[in-house]
Amino acid sequence: MADDSWIEWGGELIWVVGFTSGGAPYGLRVCDFDRADLEAMGLDVAALEDAGQLSTAESSIEESNGWLCDDDAPF
Repeated sequence: MADDSWIEWGGELIWVVGFTSGGAPYGLRVCDFDRADLEAMGLDVAALEDAGQLSTAESSIEESNGWLCDDDAPF
């Protein structure tokens, strides 16, 4: 890893910008960055890709299998 700003949390690599009062990190996930930006930061992009860390946020949403359907909304 290039520096201490990156941590793994919940199975995802996160560029941490802060922590909640409960200690959970928040920031941008590695999949939120362009490949060129990750390379410029000194990360091993090929290793991240092999580990499945570069999947897009959209694909995660599409795989939700309808967890939050319209009929789940209380309003």
